[in-house]
Amino acid sequence: MNLRSLCFKLALYYGLTAGAVFGASGYFAYQLISSQFQRHFDQQLEAKASLLKRSIRFQGEKPVFEIEGGRESQYAFSTVSRYVMITDHAGEVLYQTDELLLLEPTFKRGPMRAAGGQEARFATLPTELKETVRFVQLPLQDPHGHSYLIHVGAPFTQVEQYQRQLLWGLVGLVMVLFALSVAGGWFLAKRSLQPVDEMARLARQLGGNNLSARLAVPPTRDEISTLAETFNEMISRLQEQFERVKQFNADVSHELRTPLTVMQGENEVALRSRLSEEEYRTVLISNLEELERMNRIVSDLLILARADAGDLEIQRTPIDLSATAADVCEQFRPLAEQSGKNLKCHAAGCATILGDAAQLRRLVVNLVDNALKCTPGGGTIEVRTQVEGATVLLSVVDSGVGISEAEQEKIFERFYRGSRQPDKLRSAGLGLSIVRQIVHSHGGQITVKSQPGAGTAFEVTIPERRS
Repeated sequence: MNLRSLCFKLALYYGLTAGAVFGASGYFAYQLISSQFQRHFDQQLEAKASLLKRSIRFQGEKPVFEIEGGRESQYAFSTVSRYVMITDHAGEVLYQTDELLLLEPTFKRGPMRAAGGQEARFATLPTELKETVRFVQLPLQDPHGHSYLIHVGAPFTQVEQYQRQLLWGLVGLVMVLFALSVAGGWFLAKRSLQPVDEMARLARQLGGNNLSARLAVPPTRDEISTLAETFNEMISRLQEQFERVKQFNADVSHELRTPLTVMQGENEVALRSRLSEEEYRTVLISNLEELERMNRIVSDLLILARADAGDLEIQRTPIDLSATAADVCEQFRPLAEQSGKNLKCHAAGCATILGDAAQLRRLVVNLVDNALKCTPGGGTIEVRTQVEGATVLLSVVDSGVGISEAEQEKIFERFYRGSRQPDKLRSAGLGLSIVRQIVHSHGGQITVKSQPGAGTAFEVTIPERRS
């Protein structure tokens, strides 16, 4: 048994708590029953004393006590009343039974000598025979107004034995209940913590290649079932993340392998052949283009990695998003005209936000570049900025082939390249992922509205903050 286990601690705490409750209940039960024993005994003793008090007669002025019927005939006292003594107000003994001679001398100096009030008084005294006697004291007055005390006693040993038996019986009962509480607490704790043990066992089996196992959720709808559901949700998230990492690694390998393969092939051909200076120059230009593509992929991955780690630095300064959008449109206008596309810019007068100028420019560049690549010749791309309440709205709308509803949920994933892009224009599929990271880092939202064959509209909303 592991004394440090949670199961043992819960069982012990449960047993101690139950033991304290049982102990307190037993104590009060003992006090109540014991007091009932003593009260019943005192009532009987007081009844005997009252009967004796009513049987006493006085003759003349001299206080002579005579028990009706004679002491030996009618009142051969039973064990309840064989200890009888009558004293005057000064404490002088006027009458006593022979059994009182067995009492310790302290009786005559004890509290039974004190007379006061009209109520019965009780005291418990030992005897030389190791027998405990309980006395009741009743006041008495003769017709002349003289005060006397009647002392009647009875053995109290049997009541004390009952009390001791009751005490040890309750102690034994409390110990048995405590043991049963610990055993029951152990059973309940073991049963309640069984899902936790299952979680530990399952956690040991989990690995990067084995995340399909799930914990059985008990139908109790309590904290344990909630913990099991949360554990399963955590495993699902881990599985999803592992799948993303595996897909990410495969995509990165594919994206970097393609330009490397192209460069390797061109260089091998160049080395095996005798080429002119212009042909060697063409090979170097092609290699440079592939290197630039790889550099862009690595730069984009670095930005996304920093964003995932929370290290994407944002230099917040007042930026006019309308001016940024207009500048980007001017930058892409020659390319749009060259491919026979119409690029329009409708920028509001002042749409100022607090943000990073370089990141916001990259956002607009990626959206416009994506729209140009996905719009056929003769199509139109419109860039708009406007202020709506406390937010600035940036929209990029194209008349391209559109995006299906199924693809709209995936276009912001890394390395995802939609079917609307021609093969020759397909990029690494990181632009929209970067756009979403930039938008979220500025506290904004991005949405896409599109239908196949009806074009696509990207809308970015960023809170407006003026300097």
